[in-house]
Parts: sequence; C-alpha cells; structure tokens
Amino acid sequence: MRTKYPVLAESLYPDRNNFGAIRLAMALSVLVSHSYWLATGRPSLEPLYAWTHHSLGEHAVQVFFFLSGVVVAQSLFKSRSLLDFTVARVLRIFPALILCVLVTALVLGPVVTTVGLKAYFTDPALRAYILKTLSLSTGSAPLPGVFPTLPLPHLVNLSLWTLKYEVICYALLAGFGLAALRWPRWQGVMTAGLALVVALIFVGAPKPISGYTMTDNIRYFILFFSTGTLAYLLRDRLVLTWFAVPPLLACFVLAIGTRFAELTSALFLGYTTLMMATLSLPRLRWFTNDQDYSFGVYIFACPVQQMILDQRPGTGPVELTLVALSIALPLSMLSWMLIERPAMGMRRAIVAWIRRTTGIATAPAPGTLASIAVPVPAQARQPRQATLIAVQAMAAAAPVVRPAPNNAGNRTSPLVASGSAAHVQRRSPIRRNRAPLMTPGASKPADPKPDTAKPDIAKPAVTKADAYKKRESASDLLLELLHQRREKANVRRFSFAGARAIRVP
Repeated sequence: MRTKYPVLAESLYPDRNNFGAIRLAMALSVLVSHSYWLATGRPSLEPLYAWTHHSLGEHAVQVFFFLSGVVVAQSLFKSRSLLDFTVARVLRIFPALILCVLVTALVLGPVVTTVGLKAYFTDPALRAYILKTLSLSTGSAPLPGVFPTLPLPHLVNLSLWTLKYEVICYALLAGFGLAALRWPRWQGVMTAGLALVVALIFVGAPKPISGYTMTDNIRYFILFFSTGTLAYLLRDRLVLTWFAVPPLLACFVLAIGTRFAELTSALFLGYTTLMMATLSLPRLRWFTNDQDYSFGVYIFACPVQQMILDQRPGTGPVELTLVALSIALPLSMLSWMLIERPAMGMRRAIVAWIRRTTGIATAPAPGTLASIAVPVPAQARQPRQATLIAVQAMAAAAPVVRPAPNNAGNRTSPLVASGSAAHVQRRSPIRRNRAPLMTPGASKPADPKPDTAKPDIAKPAVTKADAYKKRESASDLLLELLHQRREKANVRRFSFAGARAIRVP
C-alpha cells in the first residue's frame, strides 16, 4: 500500500505529464461542440448543455484556461526576465493568429463571398475585419458577403473571442509576478489573496453565459486561470490522488444551477485535469508534447465548419465534425511546422535584438536572478573576458579599497577606502586561496616588498577589522557571486555583457 502520494511539482516536467494531449483533446471538443451550434444555430441542442448548463465546448475552454494558468505561471517563474516572458507569449499566439486571419480574409473570403471580387477587396469591412481581429478587440467581425445565409449568419470565426481574455490573464499574471519579486516576504500573503480571489470572484446569482457582459467574462476567465496559477504556486503541497475526485465531482453536481457552480467547476475540472495528466501514456505523451496542434485546431476549425455548411447546406453535426476535422487537422499541422514552432524558436534571438537595439534593462521574473545590463566594450566576445571587463566597469563607479602607503613609500596590509579602481588588491573571503583575477591587458602586479618601517604614529592606518565593517564594494560582490556559482556542480555562468545566463554542463 502506498503511503505517500505524488505532488503536482513531480508532474510538471514535459516527460511526466499529458498536458499536450489534454490540450489537443480540448481543441477537438470545441470543434465537436461548435458543430452542433453552427449546424443548428442553437447551442442548447448540444447534449451536455441540458446536464450542466454549459456546452462541451465551454467546459473545454474552462480546462484550457486552467491549464494556461499552470503552464504560463511556470513559464513566468522560469523566464530570465519579463521581456523574455512577454516575447514567448506573443510568439505563441500571434504568428498562427496572423496566418489564420490572412488566410480567412484573403483566401477563404474571396472564394465564398456573394459579392464581386472588386467589391470584396474594396469594402472597408475587409480591412476592419483584419485590424479588429488581430488587435483582439473582437472575434466576431464580419467579412463582406461571407456566410450571409447560414444558421449563424456573417459569423466567420467563433473561437477567437476568447483570445483577448487570455491576454488579459497573461497581463494580470505578469503583474502578480512583479509584485512577488518586489515584495518577496509577502509571497505567502499574495498566494492567500489569490486563493481568496478564486473563492469569491465569481460567486453570484447564476445566469446563462450568453447573457454575460465583458466584466462577467473577465471574472469568469480569471476564475479558471487563477485556479491553475494557484495550483502551480502550491505545487509542492498539492497532492494528486484519485480519491479526491469523487468528492469534487459530488460538489460539482450539487452546485449546478447555484451561485457556486463556476467555482466547483473550476475545482473539479482543474483537479481532474491534473489527474488525467499523470496517466502513463508514453507514446501519446511524447507525440503531443513535441507536436502541439491544439492551437491550430482551435483557431482554424470554425472557418472550415462554416465553409462546409455554406457549400453543403443541411449538413448534420456528426458529419460536419468528421469533415471539418479532416481539413482543420492538416491545416493545424502545417501551421505548427511552418509557423508556430519556427516562431517559438526565435524567442531568444528576438529578446537579444530588443535588448541590443533599445538598451533597456528588463525587470526579472520571480524565481530568477535579475538581468543586469552593464556597458561593455564591443571587443569583448568571450563570456569570461566580458565578465571581467564588466566587473572593472562597475568597480570604477564604486568605492574600492587599496593598501595605504606608509612613510617609507611601501604598501602595508591595512586597507583604506579609495575612489580609484586602479588599485584593487583586496580579495573577497571566498578567494583567499586563489590568484587574483586579471583584467585583460593588465600586467601582473609585483610582489609587495616586506614592510620594515614602523607605522606612522601621527596618522594611524585603518585596521583590517575596521575595513571589513564597511560595506563591500560592487566589484567584490560581483566576484563573490561569480565564484560561488562556479563552485557548484551544475551552475549558471553570468555574462554581464549581454545580461544573459548561459547554462553550462
């Protein structure tokens, strides 16, 4: 009998979870659910709607936002900086979205429009559709003469309306992360506050999702996204066991139609999703984590379904699902291989280009060391050389220490403060038994001659104990950090020239 259950932290590695498979399953669930809505014009005809007051697609989107809360929070806390996190999120959404919008507006639209091609391309609605959809201001902008006679007329892409709420959740998470970095001692209080938000943000009189205002939608999606974020923050304490699923299911069923329906839905679906992610499916896990077609299926399915209904009126939900899947899945595969994966691989290059062109220091993400932007000469190419030059540059702007000359002209061991960086001889305690680091181009200092003269009684030198009481200079702090990190088995070597952290074996 097992005496210890796994926790969520053990399942957050890609080779230990099925997050990719679950995302793909949820995207396919949205496709199935939309087939009923698009074919009939009535979402209530979907079988699951009568039981939970939500369609299968709505529950799938709930799982999407919960998983985003877990995965995106992990991405934030592992990012080198806030800029790195922001670029990663932009590259995950917008390249595929731009492709989908342009293909829909410039390829699909001219094929199915009921107006002439000249009227189509000169109509202001075409430009408005592209701008409004790419700016995420709306997901229901029409195209001129496209799908005017379908059960849901002029609707081009039903799935895109959730993307702006996804971006809002990203922004709120980034703000939470910056607050956690700014006040690290209050992280526990912030986590408790997030739990309070999850418990209270959507407690209210129930109403159909079709009657939600924008404020209701924000609260609705924040609930599921924050539940996932809270699960990640409690990853070392959140125990995963199937024994917890039946009680959560009972709470979910009993709360249907009450003011606690969305809260219990977030808890039940979120926890069950984490349990499903722990199932041992090695081949499916490897494939779906390596080939993520979920986002492509999600954004390409609806235009394909509407096109099928336009060309074959009267198509039923089951047939519509099968035909649309046979078209949307290959499109999502092409989008992943040609657009999404290459775009995600450009993240580091784009971040480096932004830093190089703007020269701004980016705020670090929680759980990572701060990115320090230090001006370094262009000739510094190697990481060690760049580090040493950066240390010299920072030492030049900070008080350092040097031996005090006595009346005989020799240097004694006592230390006094000085504003010059040319006489740095003091080594940090961690480098007592090491040779001093040499700046490239500098000559080796000569060994000091033994001091035979007596100290000047009128001007006594500062003792070594007094010098250690002073605040250490910036160069000493940097050197101490550098050598502490190098002495560990698997450490990061910091290159202050590019403000980057390079993993070394």
